Amino acid sequence: MLLVLSFATAFAQTSDLRKPGYKGSLSLLYQGLPCVGVETSHGAMINQHHYLGAGAGFYVFPDGKGFPSFAEAFLDYHAFILKKDSTPVAGIKVGYVRSLWENANGYTNGYNYKQGLSIQPEFGWSWALGPKYGLSLSAGANLVFPMEKYNKVVFVAPRAAITFEF
Repeated sequence: MLLVLSFATAFAQTSDLRKPGYKGSLSLLYQGLPCVGVETSHGAMINQHHYLGAGAGFYVFPDGKGFPSFAEAFLDYHAFILKKDSTPVAGIKVGYVRSLWENANGYTNGYNYKQGLSIQPEFGWSWALGPKYGLSLSAGANLVFPMEKYNKVVFVAPRAAITFEF
């Protein structure tokens, strides 16, 4: 069904959603095994194909011992492939992620890092729902490179997002 909708709307005229100027988004995420989160990004459409912005996110990883949570700040780039209301999109986020949770024993999370560099490549599809709003679905990965000297293991998690664009 999603594939049929994508092809059917790929030939539609382009809307004002991707015209140069301010653009924002709000995403609901599913990452890794039991992680959920939200993030928002705000920036500018440079032209109908390129978005550059900055954002922040909050994630919770219930692990059976508590609810480790993380905050993230990132730079966000997206390339909208077609000049249509329905288009494939590719993007990357690069940022800083930090654990916000620690118990009395110093346990921060089951992922063995307190802070790190996060790189998140993603691919998906974006639909304009009118001149001001859109919706996108994407899948990718979150790679976290820990900043602690004792931990050099890269954390990798698959991620999926549904994003409301404005």
